[in-house]
Amino acid sequence: MQLTSILTVALSAASLASAGPLRRAKSPALTWQVSNFTSTCAQEECVYNFNIRGIETENTPGFATICSSTGQKIGDYITCANGNITALVTPESHSLRNVKAEHSWRQGLTASFHAQGATNVTQSASNFTIPVTHVFGSA
Repeated sequence: MQLTSILTVALSAASLASAGPLRRAKSPALTWQVSNFTSTCAQEECVYNFNIRGIETENTPGFATICSSTGQKIGDYITCANGNITALVTPESHSLRNVKAEHSWRQGLTASFHAQGATNVTQSASNFTIPVTHVFGSA
């Protein structure tokens, strides 16, 4: 069971890295929905707030949570209201933000998995998606 889950997640991740022209159906679990995003960044810190949601699939638990920062230093991931989600928002320029998120979960007693995603958005964007770019795990 655990080996099957690990292989499924690994194969899902491998499909992200395909260099060939093949078209593959994207798993809906590999795109997270962000809503109500707000941010204010200074040179050393960002204050942000947003909702993030990922859908449940056979191999990935779903989640819906709020992520907010009250001025942590840039570079520090913050644990969201759902402790399995962490987020980091950094300024790329005056009006551009890099939004990163990580979803961590366990299956059984020993298997743990992590999915990471990132995207750049304008400061004024309130709703957008974060594509999952890395998936890894261990058993």
